[in-house]
This record gives sequence, structure tokens and C-alpha cells, in this order.
Amino acid sequence: MALINCPECSKSISDQSISCSSCGFPTARAVPSSLQQAEDDNNNSRASSRQRQKNSGCSGATIFLFIIIFVIGAWLMDGYDNYTEKSKQYSENQSEPEESSQVQESVFDSTLTQIPMVLSGSGEDGRYFLISHFASYGIENVKYARRGNESDSFGEMQIDCTNHKIRKTSLENLDALTSADLGDWYTPTPDWTDQDIVNFICK
Repeated sequence: MALINCPECSKSISDQSISCSSCGFPTARAVPSSLQQAEDDNNNSRASSRQRQKNSGCSGATIFLFIIIFVIGAWLMDGYDNYTEKSKQYSENQSEPEESSQVQESVFDSTLTQIPMVLSGSGEDGRYFLISHFASYGIENVKYARRGNESDSFGEMQIDCTNHKIRKTSLENLDALTSADLGDWYTPTPDWTDQDIVNFICK
């Protein structure tokens, strides 16, 4: 152990003491301890800052994860809604033929005017029925039904009685006649059902 002079009061003190016994001035030995404390505090501050940054990073990752889950959930819900809507449309489309068949059956259940088939032969007589008939600009517009052995059919015809011309279409679905193309005008075959219908309408 050696003696040193106090920097403050110049009294002799031990180099192992941390302060002057006379004036209380800290010795050189005390300075490193203070610096160490300051360094420890600085290290603790840095560690605390890193922990805050780490916690902040975890919070950001958690928020991002929640956003991803929300987006996936919304996408799945939208897909399920689309699937439900398509299933509903498919069910409705599947039920349309049955409803159409019921409509067609109701046509025959109503009182219809029978169109006699004279020229086309007795095999066709009793099969054709007039559904509707009106005249517009000199053209007769006719809808008719044919009762078949296995299936029924429906026709639409426009008749020019003056020029003896017709145009027509025939379908298995009554509702489809609304948008059907009647084709070009032509002269009906003399001994076929077209001529029987013309004779009935143009009589």
C-alpha cells in the first residue's frame, strides 16, 4: 500500500481509499467504479432499448398475422357465398324443366279449339289444338300445340292468306316460342299439316 496526496486538500491518504478522509474528495480508485457504474447503466439502457425494439417487432408481426388471417377469412367467406349462389342457381335451373312441363300440361288441361286435320290424313286428326290467334297488318299470327304419343310439341306460324305464304317454327318448349326464329316465307305443301292449319285460319 502506498500513500498519495489528495488532489483537493493535499493531505496524505492511502492509494486504496476511495475518498479523502479529510475533505471527502473521491480518489482515483473511485473514478473507475463510477465509470463502471455509468457503463453498466449505459449497457442496461441499450438492453432495454433492444428489448423494446424486440417487443415492438413482435407486436408488428402479430398485427400483420391478424391482417393475413382476416384477409384469408374474407376470401373464404366470399368463395362460400359464391358457391351458395351458384348452387341456388343450379337448383333453380334444374327445376325449370319440371315447371315448364307443368305449364305445358296446363295448356292441354285448358279448353283449346281443335284444328281438324283433313288433308294430312286421319292419323294427325285430333292432335292439333289452337292456343292463340290474332291478325296484325294482314298477317295471321298463330300458336298451336300438337299432342304426341310420347312427347308434345308447340308451333308458331305466321300466315299470309292473300299470297298463300307461311313461315313457322316448331319446338318442344312452349316458352321458347317467344324468342324463336320463324325463318323465311314459303308456300305450304298441299297435303301436309301446314295446309290444314292454313285452311282452318284462312277459311
